[in-house]
Order: sequence, then structure tokens, then C-alpha cells
Amino acid sequence: MSLIKVNGVAFPNPSSYKVGVMDISKAERNANGRMVIDIIATKVKLEMSWNYLTEQQLSKILTAIKGNTFNVEYLDPRTNSRQTRLFYVGDRQAGMYSYCKGKPLWTDIGFNFIEV
Repeated sequence: MSLIKVNGVAFPNPSSYKVGVMDISKAERNANGRMVIDIIATKVKLEMSWNYLTEQQLSKILTAIKGNTFNVEYLDPRTNSRQTRLFYVGDRQAGMYSYCKGKPLWTDIGFNFIEV
């Protein structure tokens, strides 16, 4: 079973997978100098990386995440269940490990999904 699916497209399981929970807040100090914090929303951030991918695997991933937003199915450790939410992708990076017989092998591939 694939750990990550984007719009129903199963990704190879990442080598590293981190789930972050971010509170979006507005914070100010009042006249007494006390901090007043309003939590506006709580959002999920998925940090993923792959040690090695073939050209076909990398192309499949980059094609699936080319839109502005997309549905991501992922394992949420808070609920210990699969969740589907709307995300966008941050900067993407991939390094070429080797180029042999006209075929690239990609390494250190990584990006973040941030909940909309």
C-alpha cells in the first residue's frame, strides 16, 4: 500500500516522511503587556524525501503535483488513519545521482505539501 496518493495516483513510499501540525495564529500584546493569541486554524505540513527514484517514478510524481492544489491521501499519526485533504506543494528539488546508458538515476528528491 502506498503511503501517499495525490488525486488517486500512488507514489513510491518516501525514504523520509514527517507530519507537522502548524497553528496559524494572530498574536498581540494587550495594554498590560500580556500576550493574547488567537488560533485561526490548524494545518498539516507533510515533509517527504526519496533517496533514489528512476526517471519514470520522478516524472510520475512531478506530473501529479503540477497543479495549484490537489487532494492528498496520507497517514495521519494523530488519528492513526488515512486522511484526505487539500494541499499545495512547496519548492521541489531533485539531484542526479548518475547518468548511465542514457538513463538518469535521481537522488535527494524532496518537497513539502502544505494544507490549504
